[in-house]
Amino acid sequence: MSDKQKNTANKIKNTEKNIELIISTLTKLVSLGYMLFEIITIEASMKRIIPFASSAIALIIQLLVTYISKLLINYYDILLIGIDKDIKDSGLVDILSGANIIDGPIKVAENVKKGAGERIFGRIQNQIENNELIKEKNEKDLLYKIALFVSNNNKTVEDVKSEFGYNIKKTLELLYYRV
Repeated sequence: MSDKQKNTANKIKNTEKNIELIISTLTKLVSLGYMLFEIITIEASMKRIIPFASSAIALIIQLLVTYISKLLINYYDILLIGIDKDIKDSGLVDILSGANIIDGPIKVAENVKKGAGERIFGRIQNQIENNELIKEKNEKDLLYKIALFVSNNNKTVEDVKSEFGYNIKKTLELLYYRV
């Protein structure tokens, strides 16, 4: 079977599962609606209210578990790659490896296909580059690091330039940043 045929078969299979889920959920909702109708029109006794309430709560919990698990399954690879990136960027691995607590890098997404991992990482990187809040946070973090560097000793523009690896224009822009 070619990849295109596999994708088509998977889409059909997923569509069938979604239709089954919708039908079963609608059936349960109709059943609950009928129970509510009986409570309203016939009698509102505790013998009818308790089963109705417990059924409604069970349906809500079932729907939450179903949709959350589907969400996790659909985005499993992305979550693993994101966790790997967070671990790598946190500096935790550097600290632990420097203290000889671990030997190698911590990897969560080892079972993700290499091509899929690179594609997902590219999309994550694209989101990071286009997200203004992340850009603003990164710039504030950089300004804080520069402020710490400059405040510890008398540093020149050239010292800041060489420490952070920016050209003179970017260094001056960062040093004279106006909020």
